[in-house]
Amino acid sequence: AGLLLLLLSAASPLSFLGAQLFAMRVLQRILLVTLIPVLIMASNPAPILAGGLPRRYRTSLNQLPESHPRIWNILYQSTRPALAWFLFLIIFWLGYDPQFHQLTIRYEWLHGLGMALLFLAACFYWWHILAVSPRLHEPMTPVMRIGYTLVGALPVKLVGLILLFTTTTIYTYPASIQFKGLALNDQSVGAMVHWSLGGIIFTWTGFYLIRQWLDEEEQKPYVSPVVWSTEENMLAPGLNDQLR
Repeated sequence: AGLLLLLLSAASPLSFLGAQLFAMRVLQRILLVTLIPVLIMASNPAPILAGGLPRRYRTSLNQLPESHPRIWNILYQSTRPALAWFLFLIIFWLGYDPQFHQLTIRYEWLHGLGMALLFLAACFYWWHILAVSPRLHEPMTPVMRIGYTLVGALPVKLVGLILLFTTTTIYTYPASIQFKGLALNDQSVGAMVHWSLGGIIFTWTGFYLIRQWLDEEEQKPYVSPVVWSTEENMLAPGLNDQLR
């Protein structure tokens, strides 16, 4: 489903309309950073792709930490969650820089390059949220995953909020949307799409992770208060050592 949506986004009337209308460009970008990467990464494609490689390549990949520790360390350091979020933030916001945005309207190859980089950055970000293979880092705690997910909605929501309260036209497109009797234009519609749809996947995923975390907590075995409510266990951390 994710690959089908990616194909529809890149090679369908949506791609053409994205070069004519700002609202359609926004819809295209929102799909590339939310629904499409979520569906693709949730399928955990890395093991399937690795399984199609020749045996010697699979062996080399499995032995990479021991055979090439320096390369492994570079991969480890360059794929940290904080860097993934920062990269996603920069690439996403760069797409709305007025000068760069107008260049993507004028040059189709630049538009394609920007969309490809945005999609890869989004996949990189969702890779940490969904904790799929290859697992180069220790999985984040449930609370960290929830916070990391909700923080991803901030750059998306912020752009929509700014556009909603902007009265001047920032981006000039070949076509425009006009509604008879309504003070709405192409940029206003794009802002509403951005604000309403932009954070839905992030928010929904965050609540899903919260529910998953609560379910895991409920499934933990019951511990009687007799076990944990002893005087020694109720002391503040470090105080027990001082009293000895």
